[in-house]
Amino acid sequence: MSEIDELKHIAHSLSVAASTGGLDERELVTLFFQEGFFSVLGYGRVGEDIRLEQRTLRGRVDVTLRAFAARPVCVLEFKAPGIPLAGFIDQLSSYTAEVFPEVGILTNGTDLWLFRCQNGLLLQSPIEQMTLADLTISQARGLHERLRLRHVDLRRLDAVNQCLDELSSNPLPVSGPIEAGGRQFLGLPPQKESSIDVRLEIRKGVNHGQEVAFSGAGNQ
Repeated sequence: MSEIDELKHIAHSLSVAASTGGLDERELVTLFFQEGFFSVLGYGRVGEDIRLEQRTLRGRVDVTLRAFAARPVCVLEFKAPGIPLAGFIDQLSSYTAEVFPEVGILTNGTDLWLFRCQNGLLLQSPIEQMTLADLTISQARGLHERLRLRHVDLRRLDAVNQCLDELSSNPLPVSGPIEAGGRQFLGLPPQKESSIDVRLEIRKGVNHGQEVAFSGAGNQ
């Protein structure tokens, strides 16, 4: 079974389980883990490429998917099954304004709304409003492409250069220590090297057979 087919199957299983009722938001997050939603996208290390209940000034983000250099790929806000999603777009928007992901998701286990973000701003019209029980192959492919964790093989200089070029073309805004980009920057290990030095240090990994991961959604 391909990853696209598996994601479609997982989406159907999630919808069936959520439709039985009785789940709260936290249990729904657990269900997404148990059914393999995150693992089929390539994520699996809680605290590294998956952050749970990340604190912001406006609350706690249920799930944040992260890629190379801890860059946010997606913020996911969960609601209990049966709760309409339309009333929580502003809440999701307040989180994306601090975390700066590439996309945002609202889901109640049966429906999933996917939003594009630009410099932290949640574009209010969803890219897609999906019914998980009836997820199409096209929808599953699009969801997989936007969310999946891509890997950079540090043994290949062209792969390293491509990763660095994508990161430099879409930098995280940093305006001060209390601003969103500043807080995220300060949450990373301090780096005194210049951008050129950082690029050279990363390229040194080519000789050590290392592999790191980054998001492939880019500026879509």
